[in-house]
Amino acid sequence: MSKNLIPEIARMLGVKLGEKFKIKGENELMTYSFNSDGLQVTYGDDIEIPYISTNSALVALVKGEEEIIKLHYRPDYRQMYWTFGLIKGWYLGSCAERVGRLSC
Repeated sequence: MSKNLIPEIARMLGVKLGEKFKIKGENELMTYSFNSDGLQVTYGDDIEIPYISTNSALVALVKGEEEIIKLHYRPDYRQMYWTFGLIKGWYLGSCAERVGRLSC
């Protein structure tokens, strides 16, 4: 059995396994990510597209015909995160959840 090269391909393309991204020029609703099995595509919020239809996107990325657009970090629902801001010359930090309630 040969070595799984998907993690190496993802690293060469500048993304991590599980990191979501878009492909320039593709449908705005499609979100891509690499996992250990290959390139995973999600349409909209929760519709996963089978691996067989992602082969052309993977080949285009590897050949340099397409470009990855990294997405800004967004915490998952109910995931806690820290945020910092400058108020009247003071840096303040706060802990929050994505739903907007403070819980720290």
